Amino acid sequence: MSIKPEKIKPGLHVCIDFKGNGYFIERGKVIRKLRKNWPIHIPDRDLNSIGGVNGQYSIPPNRLMLDLTFTKDGRALMANREDHNYMWSKEHIDYCKSYDHEEKKEPVKTCSICKKKFVGLGNNPQPVKNLSVDDRCCDDCNKAVVIPRRFREVDKEIN
Repeated sequence: MSIKPEKIKPGLHVCIDFKGNGYFIERGKVIRKLRKNWPIHIPDRDLNSIGGVNGQYSIPPNRLMLDLTFTKDGRALMANREDHNYMWSKEHIDYCKSYDHEEKKEPVKTCSICKKKFVGLGNNPQPVKNLSVDDRCCDDCNKAVVIPRRFREVDKEIN
């Protein structure tokens, strides 16, 4: 899940999704804000053998995720008992949750034919029941009722 853009600040440790496919494969640190993108510094590591990248990149905020392996003070969490306990503490979890960007949830709509609830754009139910274009129907009714009705009406016009 991407970071709320207003929460991104210079010095924040982030994970980067270069390809936009949901895989956050590189880690870096925010340098500063530009108009739309954030310059991210990926530290020099010996990753050439596996195709790793080093240097600075301009990344849009929807391709950034908070790096959970750092505290809010910027300290890297290590593989010891104290940091393991901190990683799963309410304080750290609340800190991480505060950066989550809530995705817009599509409103629930009611099918104008079967009256079931559905999420998404829906379909134009015309010519069933003389409904208006503003009415929407679910995918099931579109396949079982609306499309067959449209084919029957085309057959009437042809014959």
